[in-house]
Amino acid sequence: MAVAALTARFWTYHRWYDDLLILIPMIALFRIAKEAETEDLSTWAGVLVGVGVVAMIAPGGLYLFRNPWNTVYTVGQVLVWLAMLVFFLRFAASPSVGREIDARPAV
Repeated sequence: MAVAALTARFWTYHRWYDDLLILIPMIALFRIAKEAETEDLSTWAGVLVGVGVVAMIAPGGLYLFRNPWNTVYTVGQVLVWLAMLVFFLRFAASPSVGREIDARPAV
């Protein structure tokens, strides 16, 4: 679902409120950070959650900042989203992905 949400966010032009699509990958990253068996995987997921939260502090940064800062903000957000996408694709390609995270809902 996280890859689908990121792909949908990149696929076509969305308004700034469509940044809520990024909430799905951030929840997945948080779960990976909390439940991963390896320290490396947990650390990378936690770093991406932190950077993602900082990048999402001012949703609609395109309209919040003046030129050229709005461009810098937008490029930064896109780079964070691309880093999340690469993380998820590498995570899905790992042979131990089924053993890393339990699919049951967290209680």
